Amino acid sequence: MIIDVGGNRGQFYDFIQRFTDFDGAFVTFEPIPELHQFLAKKSDNVPNWQVHPVALGSEAAELKLNVMKGDDFSSFLPPSQTSGWIEEQNQVAREVSVPVHRLDEIFEEIAVNGADERIFLKMDTQGFDLEVFKGAEGIMSQVVALQSEVAFQTIYDGMPDVTEALNTFRAAGFGVTAFSKVADLNDAAVEFDCLMVNQNRA
Repeated sequence: MIIDVGGNRGQFYDFIQRFTDFDGAFVTFEPIPELHQFLAKKSDNVPNWQVHPVALGSEAAELKLNVMKGDDFSSFLPPSQTSGWIEEQNQVAREVSVPVHRLDEIFEEIAVNGADERIFLKMDTQGFDLEVFKGAEGIMSQVVALQSEVAFQTIYDGMPDVTEALNTFRAAGFGVTAFSKVADLNDAAVEFDCLMVNQNRA
């Protein structure tokens, strides 16, 4: 099972379909209403693809989500001072109230094979990945690998940086296998996608 947290317009689903032969269950979480509607239409008649209009975090709540001018920058955190192209995109256009759930509390509702499910967890939540990770603690033994955006330059107030993120993942038994640069600003990397494997399952 692939769990895609922060689905946006389904870019990660498209990537998996284009570059792999994966045909198992694919579960997307996208709380922004118009993006969820887009994904619901896109996933219509795709048997293995579930789309849920909620966010994931470390506790069940109703939170205000900052929908940015560039909606792929949307975050529960307020944007910090930046410059260049990121500053143009990372500005609050509006707020929406969205439901937040712990993944380990709703997993039985989405799982296909229950306790036997092996999970690849992809997180792209603009500064909220560690909260998503904490909320998956109860099923962490089933997470065989994960992908998270880690920040070398923080573009939200209160956003964990790469050191905090990697220390958290490593403490849970995950080891880095690859980095892929996501964005640059002022000739320096802003974020990388970090791929990690659960060494407790090796």
